[in-house]
Parts: sequence; C-alpha cells; structure tokens
Amino acid sequence: MKRNIKHSQFGNHTIAIVMASLMLTSLSVINAHAAPSFDCKKASTPAEKEICASKTLSQLDSAIANAYKQAQKNLAADSTALAELKTSQRLFISTRNIEATPHLSNDYNLQEHMSAQLDVLRGIATQPRVGLEGEWRTSEGKLWVGPVNKNGLRPVNAQSRTHDSKHWSCEFLGEAKQDGETLLVQGRDKYKTDYDNWQLKLTPQGRLLVLSYIRPSNNNQKETYSPPFCSLNGFLVGNYFPSDIPDNPCAGIPVGQCKE
Repeated sequence: MKRNIKHSQFGNHTIAIVMASLMLTSLSVINAHAAPSFDCKKASTPAEKEICASKTLSQLDSAIANAYKQAQKNLAADSTALAELKTSQRLFISTRNIEATPHLSNDYNLQEHMSAQLDVLRGIATQPRVGLEGEWRTSEGKLWVGPVNKNGLRPVNAQSRTHDSKHWSCEFLGEAKQDGETLLVQGRDKYKTDYDNWQLKLTPQGRLLVLSYIRPSNNNQKETYSPPFCSLNGFLVGNYFPSDIPDNPCAGIPVGQCKE
C-alpha cells in the first residue's frame, strides 16, 4: 500500500513538472511571436514600455522594423528619397517618444500612429511609380491624384492630421492642370473661393512627390497668413512617398497574420 502511495505521489509530481514545462514552452512561443524589434529588458521610455506590454503594439513595432528595412532597399537607388525616408523614421520615433510620455490633455493614440507609419513604409514598392496618378503618403498626410477628366484637369485630394495631442488638420479638394512635369492645383468648385485663391504645387523629385503652397497674390495678405484649408499649425507641405499598398502582399491583413 505504501508503495502505491509513493508511486502515486511520484506520478503526480512528474505530471506537475511536465505541465509546468509545457506552460513555460507555450509562454516562450507566445513571447517570441509577440516580441518587438528591441529588447524589452532594456525598454526605458514610456513608449517602449507600452509597446512591450501589448502584443498588438509589439507586432506593429516588429512589422515597422521589417518594413523599414525593405523600404530602404527599395529606395536605395534614389539617395534623396532614401534620406527623406530616414528623416521620416526619425521624426516618427521622436514624436512617438514625446507624445507617449504622459502629459496634460494628451489623447495621443500610439497604435494609430504606428499603423500610419507602417502604411507609409509598406506602400513603398520595389519599382518606381510611372506618372503621378495614385495615392501618396507621409506618416501624417495623404495625397490622391486622379486621372485626367474630360475638362483636361485632374482631381486632387489632400489631407493631413498630426499625430500629437492636439491633432492639427488640413483638407484640400482641388483640380490640377499640368505645367511641364509639375501639377498646379486650385480649389475645385466653391472651394476656389473658400481657399482664398491659395493653390498647391506638386513637383516630382525622383521617387518623391513634393507638395508646396502657392500663396495668393494679394498685397493685403501677410507672409505669415495661414492657409484657410488648415487649422492653426496644420500643414500639407512636405515630401510624399508613393503608396502602392494594393500591390503589397500584407495589404489589408491584420498585423501578426501576414509573413513579412
């Protein structure tokens, strides 16, 4: 009888060890799957700690790191675009770290910001885009250039929303005429008046599309006058990357469910 008891106790103890081992193995697999691009043991900023505490954010961070490496390869032949990509990534990380630090009136959304940057990086295709038609992106803005209409003009939509706690925004609905390789965009329909004759200028520069403002030729307007299609401190100007997300195998697939 004693032998049976001892054998039973030994059996239970063995089962417990096996179960514990399986649980640790499972946790290791989960943690490895959800690991971000950096060592969480060395996480020092609030943003890094928040990423490490979330499986979704960890997967996003890993996806961003992979997409950034691929985007660098895709832009390797265009030194200007490659330099702009590096600037964009540094700005993303800097803004992320600042805004994820707790402060008053802060409604910063880290996941939304990371997702926007991932879209920018994934949209940079291997081959250069032919022409200007299609969507262009920065981490804070979107620009769409449509096909030529019957009137010879292209519809153009531009919008932006900064990823900070105040979210400065802009929206421009216009139509563009070709001027050499450049597009000159004015507000369409009633927006021409609403925008007080402000225009956009879209200039291709290698793999990039550079958006700048053409201020109205009104002597009464001060040089610092903000464009009427933007809220205070909002902006559209900048260098936009081609966004060829439909050609990306991960387009529309949730993070973590697509092999990078």
